[in-house]
Amino acid sequence: MQKPAESVQPDTVAASWPLPKNCCFSCGRIGVSAVCEMVPIRHVGTSGQNDGRINPPSGATFEGLLTGQESDRFLLASDAGYGFVVQFSQLQTKNKAGKALLSLPKNAQVLPPAAISGVAELWVVVATNEGRMLVFPLSEVPELARGKGNKLIGIPSARAAAREEFVAGLCVVSEGDILQVTSGGHYRNFKWTDLEHFKGERGRRGSKLPKGYQRVTQLSVVGD
Repeated sequence: MQKPAESVQPDTVAASWPLPKNCCFSCGRIGVSAVCEMVPIRHVGTSGQNDGRINPPSGATFEGLLTGQESDRFLLASDAGYGFVVQFSQLQTKNKAGKALLSLPKNAQVLPPAAISGVAELWVVVATNEGRMLVFPLSEVPELARGKGNKLIGIPSARAAAREEFVAGLCVVSEGDILQVTSGGHYRNFKWTDLEHFKGERGRRGSKLPKGYQRVTQLSVVGD
């Protein structure tokens, strides 16, 4: 992991960890949109003024936090199975209430943003709460400034709206990575060769995970 050029510990962040010098970004749901906030991180001046404070609208929830340089890219998605790639610079706003970025289908929730590395060939892994998992090239996902995005995995609209089926895990991997699928209190690691069975075109239903790992609660990359 590349070490940030500079780090600060702003008093507006509830947890105590260093953050890169540029910005922090949070994303949460308000009504039918994911409203995103870009906040410059600065030291508190001698006058006590803090430029990092935000003013989220009533009812806002924070579902993700990320930092990066302007050219960095992230995958934003709803748990109804739609998403797009966005550049960090597109997230900036002068409005302390944030900006509408991701349009959400009925009853959908925003997923935590997935970071995209600088590796040339990358793959999206997306899994539903019913144990269907799909792996497809990141190049099939459009890069947008805002919107609903394209279908990542096939979930029937009625089932998504009723919260019967939804995306439970999303991440971006490169060849050689080990994918960890968490299901309740246990997990299983999938090697790169294991993921061949789940590869397909973007928007497909995906293939069923092995029994015992179909109640997906999280996807993560654990190394290579």
